[in-house]
Amino acid sequence: MRCGSFLRFARYYKTTASAEKRGGGIMIIISMPSRFIARLLIFLLVPGVVYSAPVRLTAAASPPQLVLRSAENCRSCHEPVFREWKQSWMARAYVNDAFQIDFQQWRAYAPTIGQNPNSCLACHAPAGLLMGEEKIGLEGVTCEVCHRVAKVSKNDMRYHLVMDAGNTEYGRDGSGETPFHQIRPGEPLGDSTLCGGCHLDVLENGIALERTYQEWSKSLYAQNNIQCGNCHMPKTAGSATASASGDYDKNVTHASHLFDGGHSGSPLLKGTATLSLKLGTGADRLQARVTNTAVGHHFPTGGAHPSELILELTFMKANGKPINSDRRVYKMWYLNSKGQPALANEDTESVRDTTLKPQETRVEEFTLPKSYDSIKAELVYHPVAIDAHKKYGKQTLDAYYKPVLIAKCTASLIKSTLKNTCVD
Repeated sequence: MRCGSFLRFARYYKTTASAEKRGGGIMIIISMPSRFIARLLIFLLVPGVVYSAPVRLTAAASPPQLVLRSAENCRSCHEPVFREWKQSWMARAYVNDAFQIDFQQWRAYAPTIGQNPNSCLACHAPAGLLMGEEKIGLEGVTCEVCHRVAKVSKNDMRYHLVMDAGNTEYGRDGSGETPFHQIRPGEPLGDSTLCGGCHLDVLENGIALERTYQEWSKSLYAQNNIQCGNCHMPKTAGSATASASGDYDKNVTHASHLFDGGHSGSPLLKGTATLSLKLGTGADRLQARVTNTAVGHHFPTGGAHPSELILELTFMKANGKPINSDRRVYKMWYLNSKGQPALANEDTESVRDTTLKPQETRVEEFTLPKSYDSIKAELVYHPVAIDAHKKYGKQTLDAYYKPVLIAKCTASLIKSTLKNTCVD
Protein backbone atom coordinates (compact mmCIF):
# COMPACT_ATOMS: atom_id res chain seq x y z
CA MET A 1 0.00 0.00 0.00
CA ARG A 2 1.43 3.35 -1.03
CA CYS A 3 0.00 5.79 1.51
CA GLY A 4 1.60 9.10 2.40
CA SER A 5 0.80 11.25 5.40
CA PHE A 6 -2.60 12.95 5.26
CA LEU A 7 -1.19 15.74 7.40
CA ARG A 8 1.21 16.40 4.54
CA PHE A 9 -1.59 16.02 2.00
CA ALA A 10 -3.75 18.55 3.83
CA ARG A 11 -1.03 21.20 3.72
CA TYR A 12 -1.31 21.29 -0.06
CA TYR A 13 -4.83 22.66 0.32
CA LYS A 14 -5.16 26.40 0.85
CA THR A 15 -8.78 26.61 1.88
CA THR A 16 -10.82 29.79 1.65
CA ALA A 17 -13.64 30.54 4.05
CA SER A 18 -16.71 32.73 3.94
CA ALA A 19 -19.82 32.95 6.09
CA GLU A 20 -23.51 33.68 5.71
CA LYS A 21 -25.34 35.09 8.70
CA ARG A 22 -28.76 36.25 9.84
CA GLY A 23 -30.09 36.68 13.35
CA GLY A 24 -26.72 35.86 14.85
CA GLY A 25 -26.37 32.50 13.08
CA ILE A 26 -23.49 31.62 10.77
CA MET A 27 -23.02 29.09 8.01
CA ILE A 28 -19.36 28.57 7.20
CA ILE A 29 -18.40 27.78 3.62
CA ILE A 30 -15.09 26.05 3.07
CA SER A 31 -14.04 25.78 -0.58
CA MET A 32 -11.14 23.63 -1.66
CA PRO A 33 -9.11 23.98 -4.85
CA SER A 34 -10.27 21.44 -7.39
CA ARG A 35 -9.02 19.35 -10.25
CA PHE A 36 -10.37 16.74 -12.63
CA ILE A 37 -12.12 14.24 -10.32
CA ALA A 38 -12.57 16.45 -7.32
CA ARG A 39 -14.81 19.41 -8.11
CA LEU A 40 -16.26 19.10 -4.64
CA LEU A 41 -17.01 21.96 -2.28
CA ILE A 42 -17.67 21.21 1.35
CA PHE A 43 -20.02 23.49 3.23
CA LEU A 44 -20.09 23.35 7.01
CA LEU A 45 -23.58 23.94 8.35
CA VAL A 46 -24.14 25.27 11.84
CA PRO A 47 -27.39 23.68 13.10
CA GLY A 48 -30.52 25.76 13.47
CA VAL A 49 -29.35 28.76 11.44
CA VAL A 50 -31.05 30.93 8.78
CA TYR A 51 -28.90 32.26 5.93
CA SER A 52 -28.54 35.54 4.06
CA ALA A 53 -25.96 37.42 1.98
CA PRO A 54 -22.35 36.21 2.34
CA VAL A 55 -19.78 38.15 4.35
CA ARG A 56 -16.05 37.48 4.62
CA LEU A 57 -14.66 36.02 7.81
CA THR A 58 -11.99 38.04 9.58
CA ALA A 59 -8.70 36.47 10.56
CA ALA A 60 -9.89 36.32 14.15
CA ALA A 61 -13.00 34.34 13.26
CA SER A 62 -12.68 30.60 12.75
CA PRO A 63 -15.13 28.08 11.27
CA PRO A 64 -16.88 25.65 13.60
CA GLN A 65 -14.88 22.46 13.77
CA LEU A 66 -16.13 19.63 11.58
CA VAL A 67 -15.27 16.30 13.17
CA LEU A 68 -15.85 13.23 11.01
CA ARG A 69 -15.65 9.96 12.89
CA SER A 70 -14.28 6.61 11.79
CA ALA A 71 -16.62 3.92 10.50
CA GLU A 72 -15.50 1.85 13.48
CA ASN A 73 -17.51 4.24 15.67
CA CYS A 74 -20.67 3.26 13.79
CA ARG A 75 -20.04 -0.47 13.94
CA SER A 76 -21.41 -1.20 17.40
CA CYS A 77 -24.94 -0.13 16.42
CA HIS A 78 -24.82 -0.82 12.66
CA GLU A 79 -22.84 -4.06 12.32
CA PRO A 80 -24.60 -5.42 9.16
CA VAL A 81 -24.17 -2.13 7.31
CA PHE A 82 -20.56 -1.83 8.46
CA ARG A 83 -19.75 -5.31 7.10
CA GLU A 84 -21.32 -4.45 3.74
CA TRP A 85 -19.51 -1.13 3.47
CA LYS A 86 -16.20 -2.75 4.44
CA GLN A 87 -16.44 -5.00 1.34
CA SER A 88 -17.45 -2.14 -0.94
CA TRP A 89 -15.53 0.07 -3.33
CA MET A 90 -16.46 3.03 -1.16
CA ALA A 91 -14.20 1.57 1.55
CA ARG A 92 -11.52 0.81 -1.09
CA ALA A 93 -11.70 4.21 -2.78
CA TYR A 94 -8.26 5.23 -1.49
CA VAL A 95 -6.41 1.99 -0.84
CA ASN A 96 -7.12 0.11 -4.09
CA ASP A 97 -4.02 -0.40 -6.25
CA ALA A 98 -5.46 1.10 -9.45
CA PHE A 99 -6.23 4.40 -7.72
CA GLN A 100 -2.83 4.45 -6.02
CA ILE A 101 -1.10 4.04 -9.39
CA ASP A 102 -3.12 6.91 -10.89
CA PHE A 103 -2.70 9.04 -7.79
CA GLN A 104 1.06 8.70 -7.58
CA GLN A 105 1.40 9.53 -11.29
CA TRP A 106 -0.83 12.56 -10.84
CA ARG A 107 1.09 13.79 -7.78
CA ALA A 108 4.31 13.75 -9.84
CA TYR A 109 2.72 15.43 -12.88
CA ALA A 110 0.38 18.00 -11.29
CA PRO A 111 3.04 20.48 -10.06
CA THR A 112 4.48 20.71 -13.60
CA ILE A 113 1.20 22.20 -14.84
CA GLY A 114 0.36 24.23 -11.74
CA GLN A 115 -2.33 21.88 -10.44
CA ASN A 116 -3.02 20.59 -6.94
CA PRO A 117 -1.29 17.21 -6.50
CA ASN A 118 -3.81 15.95 -3.94
CA SER A 119 -7.11 17.00 -5.47
CA CYS A 120 -8.13 13.37 -6.07
CA LEU A 121 -8.55 12.99 -2.30
CA ALA A 122 -11.71 15.11 -2.24
CA CYS A 123 -13.56 12.10 -3.65
CA HIS A 124 -11.27 9.18 -2.80
CA ALA A 125 -10.49 10.12 0.81
CA PRO A 126 -12.71 13.11 1.69
CA ALA A 127 -12.81 12.56 5.45
CA GLY A 128 -9.04 12.20 5.63
CA LEU A 129 -8.59 15.35 3.58
CA LEU A 130 -10.94 17.43 5.73
CA MET A 131 -9.60 16.09 9.01
CA GLY A 132 -5.95 16.01 7.92
CA GLU A 133 -5.70 12.49 9.33
CA GLU A 134 -4.28 9.47 7.56
CA LYS A 135 -6.18 6.81 9.55
CA ILE A 136 -9.66 7.94 8.58
CA GLY A 137 -8.39 8.75 5.08
CA LEU A 138 -7.58 5.08 4.57
CA GLU A 139 -11.30 4.38 4.99
CA GLY A 140 -12.00 6.01 1.64
CA VAL A 141 -15.60 7.24 1.43
CA THR A 142 -16.53 6.54 5.02
CA CYS A 143 -19.96 6.64 6.71
CA GLU A 144 -20.13 10.27 7.75
CA VAL A 145 -19.13 11.57 4.33
CA CYS A 146 -22.74 10.82 3.32
CA HIS A 147 -24.60 10.69 6.61
CA ARG A 148 -23.54 14.18 7.70
CA VAL A 149 -24.88 15.77 4.51
CA ALA A 150 -27.81 18.07 5.30
CA LYS A 151 -28.48 19.11 1.71
CA VAL A 152 -26.96 19.30 -1.75
CA SER A 153 -26.61 22.53 -3.71
CA LYS A 154 -25.75 23.04 -7.36
CA ASN A 155 -23.35 25.62 -8.70
CA ASP A 156 -21.30 25.86 -11.90
CA MET A 157 -22.47 22.49 -13.28
CA ARG A 158 -21.41 20.74 -10.08
CA TYR A 159 -23.17 19.41 -7.00
CA HIS A 160 -21.82 20.48 -3.61
CA LEU A 161 -22.40 18.73 -0.32
CA VAL A 162 -23.63 20.83 2.61
CA MET A 163 -22.37 19.12 5.75
CA ASP A 164 -23.69 19.54 9.28
CA ALA A 165 -20.93 20.52 11.71
CA GLY A 166 -23.05 19.49 14.68
CA ASN A 167 -23.64 16.04 16.14
CA THR A 168 -26.43 15.03 13.76
CA GLU A 169 -26.52 11.96 11.52
CA TYR A 170 -28.92 12.00 8.58
CA GLY A 171 -30.84 8.85 7.62
CA ARG A 172 -33.59 7.90 5.22
CA ASP A 173 -36.38 8.25 7.77
CA GLY A 174 -37.10 8.83 11.42
CA SER A 175 -35.74 11.35 13.87
CA GLY A 176 -34.70 11.34 17.48
CA GLU A 177 -31.64 11.09 19.68
CA THR A 178 -29.29 8.31 20.70
CA PRO A 179 -26.51 8.34 23.33
CA PHE A 180 -24.11 8.96 20.45
CA HIS A 181 -25.81 11.43 18.08
CA GLN A 182 -29.02 13.06 16.97
CA ILE A 183 -30.98 11.62 14.03
CA ARG A 184 -32.75 13.55 11.31
CA PRO A 185 -34.31 12.55 8.00
CA GLY A 186 -31.87 13.41 5.21
CA GLU A 187 -33.46 14.11 1.85
CA PRO A 188 -30.15 13.84 -0.07
CA LEU A 189 -29.75 10.19 0.94
CA GLY A 190 -32.69 9.23 -1.26
CA ASP A 191 -31.69 11.44 -4.16
CA SER A 192 -29.09 10.93 -6.87
CA THR A 193 -27.76 14.47 -6.50
CA LEU A 194 -25.76 13.18 -3.52
CA CYS A 195 -23.91 10.91 -5.95
CA GLY A 196 -23.43 13.86 -8.31
CA GLY A 197 -20.94 15.37 -5.86
CA CYS A 198 -18.28 13.00 -7.21
CA HIS A 199 -19.86 11.30 -10.21
CA LEU A 200 -20.07 14.51 -12.23
CA ASP A 201 -16.88 16.38 -13.04
CA VAL A 202 -16.70 19.04 -15.73
CA LEU A 203 -13.58 20.77 -17.00
CA GLU A 204 -13.44 24.53 -17.50
CA ASN A 205 -13.90 23.94 -21.25
CA GLY A 206 -17.21 22.18 -20.57
CA ILE A 207 -16.01 18.62 -21.23
CA ALA A 208 -17.36 16.14 -18.70
CA LEU A 209 -14.67 13.71 -17.59
CA GLU A 210 -16.75 11.94 -14.96
CA ARG A 211 -20.31 12.15 -16.23
CA THR A 212 -22.23 9.16 -14.86
CA TYR A 213 -24.67 11.42 -13.03
CA GLN A 214 -25.21 13.51 -16.16
CA GLU A 215 -25.91 10.39 -18.24
CA TRP A 216 -28.48 9.19 -15.73
CA SER A 217 -30.16 12.61 -15.46
CA LYS A 218 -31.01 12.56 -19.18
CA SER A 219 -32.40 9.03 -19.13
CA LEU A 220 -35.84 7.47 -18.79
CA TYR A 221 -34.69 6.18 -15.42
CA ALA A 222 -34.43 9.74 -14.08
CA GLN A 223 -37.75 10.68 -15.66
CA ASN A 224 -39.38 7.75 -13.86
CA ASN A 225 -37.71 8.62 -10.53
CA ILE A 226 -35.48 5.55 -10.54
CA GLN A 227 -32.57 6.85 -8.48
CA CYS A 228 -28.96 5.60 -8.34
CA GLY A 229 -29.71 3.85 -5.06
CA ASN A 230 -32.51 1.78 -6.55
CA CYS A 231 -29.89 -0.25 -8.42
CA HIS A 232 -26.68 0.32 -6.47
CA MET A 233 -28.22 0.14 -2.97
CA PRO A 234 -31.12 -2.33 -3.29
CA LYS A 235 -33.15 -3.42 -0.30
CA THR A 236 -31.64 -6.33 1.61
CA ALA A 237 -32.93 -8.34 4.55
CA GLY A 238 -32.46 -7.20 8.13
CA SER A 239 -32.47 -3.92 9.98
CA ALA A 240 -29.57 -1.48 9.71
CA THR A 241 -29.66 -0.54 13.39
CA ALA A 242 -29.53 -2.65 16.54
CA SER A 243 -32.35 -2.47 19.04
CA ALA A 244 -31.77 -1.42 22.66
CA SER A 245 -31.07 -5.08 23.44
CA GLY A 246 -28.50 -5.28 20.65
CA ASP A 247 -30.61 -7.42 18.29
CA TYR A 248 -31.30 -6.83 14.59
CA ASP A 249 -34.82 -7.26 13.25
CA LYS A 250 -34.79 -9.87 10.46
CA ASN A 251 -38.32 -8.97 9.35
CA VAL A 252 -37.43 -5.56 7.92
CA THR A 253 -35.04 -4.41 5.22
CA HIS A 254 -32.29 -1.85 4.79
CA ALA A 255 -30.49 -0.34 1.79
CA SER A 256 -27.47 -2.46 0.92
CA HIS A 257 -24.13 -0.74 1.46
CA LEU A 258 -22.18 -3.06 -0.84
CA PHE A 259 -22.51 -0.39 -3.56
CA ASP A 260 -22.27 -2.95 -6.36
CA GLY A 261 -21.31 -1.39 -9.68
CA GLY A 262 -19.07 -2.04 -12.66
CA HIS A 263 -16.26 -4.08 -11.10
CA SER A 264 -15.60 -7.76 -11.74
CA GLY A 265 -17.91 -9.99 -9.74
CA SER A 266 -20.67 -7.41 -9.43
CA PRO A 267 -24.16 -8.98 -9.73
CA LEU A 268 -25.30 -5.82 -11.53
CA LEU A 269 -23.34 -6.83 -14.63
CA LYS A 270 -25.62 -9.81 -15.29
CA GLY A 271 -28.22 -8.95 -17.92
CA THR A 272 -26.89 -5.46 -18.57
CA ALA A 273 -26.89 -5.85 -22.36
CA THR A 274 -28.26 -8.22 -25.01
CA LEU A 275 -26.84 -9.40 -28.33
CA SER A 276 -28.49 -10.87 -31.43
CA LEU A 277 -27.40 -11.70 -35.00
CA LYS A 278 -29.18 -11.74 -38.35
CA LEU A 279 -28.31 -11.50 -42.03
CA GLY A 280 -27.91 -7.95 -43.31
CA THR A 281 -29.25 -6.16 -46.36
CA GLY A 282 -26.87 -7.91 -48.75
CA ALA A 283 -25.83 -11.53 -49.22
CA ASP A 284 -22.43 -10.81 -47.73
CA ARG A 285 -23.64 -8.71 -44.79
CA LEU A 286 -24.28 -9.60 -41.15
CA GLN A 287 -26.06 -7.47 -38.58
CA ALA A 288 -25.36 -7.57 -34.85
CA ARG A 289 -27.77 -5.79 -32.51
CA VAL A 290 -26.41 -4.67 -29.14
CA THR A 291 -28.83 -3.21 -26.57
CA ASN A 292 -28.18 -1.53 -23.22
CA THR A 293 -31.13 -3.17 -21.50
CA ALA A 294 -30.61 -2.61 -17.79
CA VAL A 295 -28.09 0.17 -17.07
CA GLY A 296 -29.48 3.53 -15.97
CA HIS A 297 -26.55 5.45 -17.45
CA HIS A 298 -24.31 4.85 -20.45
CA PHE A 299 -22.79 1.39 -20.72
CA PRO A 300 -19.97 1.44 -20.14
CA THR A 301 -19.63 4.66 -18.19
CA GLY A 302 -16.21 6.09 -17.41
CA GLY A 303 -13.92 8.28 -15.41
CA ALA A 304 -10.23 8.45 -14.63
CA HIS A 305 -9.61 4.98 -16.09
CA PRO A 306 -12.39 4.33 -18.63
CA SER A 307 -13.86 0.90 -19.07
CA GLU A 308 -14.90 -0.56 -22.40
CA LEU A 309 -17.35 -3.01 -23.93
CA ILE A 310 -16.09 -5.02 -26.91
CA LEU A 311 -18.17 -6.92 -29.47
CA GLU A 312 -15.90 -9.54 -31.05
CA LEU A 313 -17.00 -11.64 -34.05
CA THR A 314 -15.00 -14.67 -35.18
CA PHE A 315 -15.77 -16.53 -38.42
CA MET A 316 -14.68 -20.18 -38.37
CA LYS A 317 -14.37 -23.32 -40.49
CA ALA A 318 -16.14 -26.57 -39.60
CA ASN A 319 -13.10 -27.71 -37.62
CA GLY A 320 -13.28 -24.59 -35.45
CA LYS A 321 -10.27 -22.91 -37.02
CA PRO A 322 -10.72 -19.12 -37.26
CA ILE A 323 -10.89 -17.62 -40.76
CA ASN A 324 -11.38 -13.97 -39.93
CA SER A 325 -12.46 -11.70 -37.07
CA ASP A 326 -13.85 -8.21 -36.55
CA ARG A 327 -14.84 -6.08 -33.59
CA ARG A 328 -16.64 -2.97 -32.36
CA VAL A 329 -15.56 -1.05 -29.26
CA TYR A 330 -17.92 0.93 -26.98
CA LYS A 331 -15.88 3.40 -24.98
CA MET A 332 -14.99 7.04 -24.32
CA TRP A 333 -11.70 8.28 -25.77
CA TYR A 334 -10.30 11.49 -24.27
CA LEU A 335 -8.39 13.40 -26.97
CA ASN A 336 -6.04 16.38 -26.98
CA SER A 337 -6.04 19.30 -29.43
CA LYS A 338 -4.29 17.11 -32.04
CA GLY A 339 -6.90 14.37 -31.80
CA GLN A 340 -4.46 12.08 -29.99
CA PRO A 341 -5.03 10.37 -26.61
CA ALA A 342 -4.74 13.00 -23.87
CA LEU A 343 -1.86 12.42 -21.44
CA ALA A 344 -3.81 14.00 -18.60
CA ASN A 345 -7.38 15.10 -18.14
CA GLU A 346 -6.36 18.78 -18.28
CA ASP A 347 -5.11 18.17 -21.84
CA THR A 348 -8.53 16.94 -22.98
CA GLU A 349 -10.05 19.02 -25.77
CA SER A 350 -12.61 16.56 -27.12
CA VAL A 351 -14.19 13.19 -26.41
CA ARG A 352 -14.98 10.44 -28.88
CA ASP A 353 -17.90 8.52 -27.45
CA THR A 354 -19.29 5.20 -28.68
CA THR A 355 -20.91 4.10 -25.39
CA LEU A 356 -24.51 2.88 -25.32
CA LYS A 357 -27.17 5.16 -23.84
CA PRO A 358 -29.82 3.64 -21.56
CA GLN A 359 -32.18 1.45 -23.61
CA GLU A 360 -30.25 2.20 -26.80
CA THR A 361 -29.92 -0.48 -29.50
CA ARG A 362 -26.88 -0.21 -31.77
CA VAL A 363 -27.03 -2.06 -35.11
CA GLU A 364 -23.58 -3.02 -36.34
CA GLU A 365 -22.89 -4.28 -39.89
CA PHE A 366 -20.12 -6.76 -40.70
CA THR A 367 -18.88 -8.20 -43.98
CA LEU A 368 -19.19 -11.98 -44.17
CA PRO A 369 -16.21 -13.92 -45.54
CA LYS A 370 -16.80 -15.81 -48.80
CA SER A 371 -16.56 -19.16 -47.11
CA TYR A 372 -17.27 -19.96 -43.47
CA ASP A 373 -19.16 -22.57 -41.44
CA SER A 374 -19.95 -20.85 -38.18
CA ILE A 375 -19.83 -17.53 -36.34
CA LYS A 376 -18.98 -16.85 -32.70
CA ALA A 377 -19.98 -13.45 -31.28
CA GLU A 378 -19.04 -12.34 -27.78
CA LEU A 379 -19.87 -9.14 -25.93
CA VAL A 380 -17.18 -8.67 -23.26
CA TYR A 381 -16.99 -5.93 -20.63
CA HIS A 382 -13.53 -4.77 -19.53
CA PRO A 383 -13.65 -2.82 -16.22
CA VAL A 384 -10.34 -1.27 -17.29
CA ALA A 385 -9.80 -0.62 -21.00
CA ILE A 386 -7.26 -2.91 -22.66
CA ASP A 387 -4.96 -0.04 -23.63
CA ALA A 388 -4.51 0.74 -19.90
CA HIS A 389 -3.64 -2.82 -18.85
CA LYS A 390 0.10 -2.28 -18.99
CA LYS A 391 -0.13 0.66 -16.59
CA TYR A 392 -1.94 -1.28 -13.87
CA GLY A 393 -0.25 -4.66 -14.19
CA LYS A 394 -1.57 -8.21 -14.17
CA GLN A 395 -1.82 -8.61 -10.39
CA THR A 396 -4.12 -5.59 -9.99
CA LEU A 397 -6.22 -6.54 -13.01
CA ASP A 398 -6.64 -10.15 -11.91
CA ALA A 399 -7.77 -9.08 -8.46
CA TYR A 400 -10.57 -6.70 -9.40
CA TYR A 401 -10.73 -5.98 -13.11
CA LYS A 402 -11.10 -9.29 -14.93
CA PRO A 403 -13.10 -9.19 -18.19
CA VAL A 404 -16.78 -10.17 -17.85
CA LEU A 405 -18.71 -12.01 -20.58
CA ILE A 406 -22.02 -10.15 -20.93
CA ALA A 407 -23.59 -12.04 -23.86
CA LYS A 408 -22.62 -14.48 -26.62
CA CYS A 409 -24.06 -15.92 -29.82
CA THR A 410 -23.13 -18.88 -32.01
CA ALA A 411 -24.48 -19.08 -35.56
CA SER A 412 -24.24 -21.06 -38.78
CA LEU A 413 -25.61 -20.50 -42.30
CA ILE A 414 -27.95 -23.31 -43.39
CA LYS A 415 -29.64 -23.02 -46.82
CA SER A 416 -29.28 -19.22 -46.82
CA THR A 417 -30.80 -18.99 -43.35
CA LEU A 418 -28.77 -17.90 -40.34
CA LYS A 419 -29.42 -20.25 -37.43
CA ASN A 420 -28.16 -18.78 -34.18
CA THR A 421 -28.35 -19.19 -30.47
CA CYS A 422 -27.71 -16.26 -28.13
CA VAL A 423 -27.25 -16.29 -24.37
CA ASP A 424 -27.17 -13.18 -22.14
